[in-house]
Amino acid sequence: MEPEPIQPRSLGSKILRRFVAGIFILSMLYIFGGYQYFQFQKTPDDVATGEYTQQINADKQSIPVTVYVLTEASEDRNTDRPKRLISNTNQILHQIAVELSPITVSEITLSDVSLSGPELVADPDRLQSILPSISSREVYVVITPSLGGLNGIAFSSKDTVAVAEYTTSYDFRVLAHEIGHLLDLSHVSDKSNLMFSGSGGTDVTQTQAEKAHQEAVNFLSES
Repeated sequence: MEPEPIQPRSLGSKILRRFVAGIFILSMLYIFGGYQYFQFQKTPDDVATGEYTQQINADKQSIPVTVYVLTEASEDRNTDRPKRLISNTNQILHQIAVELSPITVSEITLSDVSLSGPELVADPDRLQSILPSISSREVYVVITPSLGGLNGIAFSSKDTVAVAEYTTSYDFRVLAHEIGHLLDLSHVSDKSNLMFSGSGGTDVTQTQAEKAHQEAVNFLSES
């Protein structure tokens, strides 16, 4: 008895198999870190920050800031980007009558900058070996390519925040959020609020503004 000939697969069956294979590949990319490529991006230079209203009747407090950009010797960096980051952040901080000014930008060359951010998250004392000796009271901002899956982190006891270049939210929103932590603001449950964790919200309530502004006054009085 002769075997029946093998029938070719239908077009629908081929499409279904390719669809399943595609889902599997995307799942593997996500599991093994490819998700960072899709979710973590650099903030475009031309993004508009919007307009914000000062929430309290108070004189603006100017906190000096030094930005340390962690880099490798071979990198060709945009030197205007850190200042644009601070300028955009100040638009959000206008709500609490606080600005980061004046600005000093300094580059720190490392042999393997890709490891620096995750090391900071794992061991905050690593700051002491990366940054120059800190001699004055001001805010220190560390910009690094990655923070091991975090957008930013605040080291409140060291007056320092770190912000990743590749983030899931605009980098200036991330920096404003971390500055909020330095000014004693905690996380909230309102997704439209600046202090909601993992969101793109930028709003600040009057109560938050009053608290953060007073903390800025105290910070400057101790400088």
